[in-house]
Amino acid sequence: MLTRWTIMGAFMPWFRNHYDNYSKSHQEPYMYEEPVPSICRKYIEIRYKLIQYIYDAMYENTQCGKPICRPLFMNEISPGKNYYSSRVKYPTPSSKQR
Repeated sequence: MLTRWTIMGAFMPWFRNHYDNYSKSHQEPYMYEEPVPSICRKYIEIRYKLIQYIYDAMYENTQCGKPICRPLFMNEISPGKNYYSSRVKYPTPSSKQR
């Protein structure tokens, strides 16, 4: 479960894992056996590559009210695309947005 929270958190403005101290005594990825630390490390590295994009989205939110986590169609210049068939689940930074 920790791995799934880490993967999801890497693409959200807030980044934390959920902790149930009643069933687990620790919440750090390195305390688990492989492959948990390797998978968590991979997605934490992806998050650090996206950090400027996340900060820009937060700043944009303070200036014009656009949500930080927003649907794909809010980033699209030309409307009318079919988003249900898209393989991309999260928008990626582009030069058009900066």
